[in-house]
Amino acid sequence: MAEVTVKSPLSASLAHDSAHLHVTGAARYIDDMPMPEDGLVAMLLSSPHPHARIIKRDATNALEVDGVECIAFADHIP
Repeated sequence: MAEVTVKSPLSASLAHDSAHLHVTGAARYIDDMPMPEDGLVAMLLSSPHPHARIIKRDATNALEVDGVECIAFADHIP
């Protein structure tokens, strides 16, 4: 019986399009790009008490801070 050799793309090496840029330091990362004039920055705030039960959330003071556009809680995200 003849031996069957199966070539699978799962085990083949693939060339990474930007590999040369990464190893030479020429790759552009998001932090290398300037912020657009009308750009927004998202910040994540978590509780300093990981096992605490949060009873009340009040973002009133945070919304009054200059530059704050929106406050979103987990229940605002579908």
